Amino acid sequence: MKHRTYDDRNDVADAIEAYLSHGFAVIEGTKTPAIRYANRMTDILKVRHGSTPIIGYASVPTNGYYYFVYDPEVFINSNDPRLLSRIRKIDADST
Repeated sequence: MKHRTYDDRNDVADAIEAYLSHGFAVIEGTKTPAIRYANRMTDILKVRHGSTPIIGYASVPTNGYYYFVYDPEVFINSNDPRLLSRIRKIDADST
């Protein structure tokens, strides 16, 4: 699955599949809808998959910022260089 961004118009199941496949899912949009979408993801992941997802935020050069949900068992924290480089790659590919 090619990694991409998700927003509140997308089925949350697609973002959950990305999270399960890659250890994170990137969410675009303004704060309120992005956080609402991220919270839906985390609620489902906790109940159905026994995961402990964390919501993060990153500034990116092309789109300004992204929210994301990441797996703390895959990435140390929201500033993990491996995570941020993958988010920046997604940002660069979005043009």
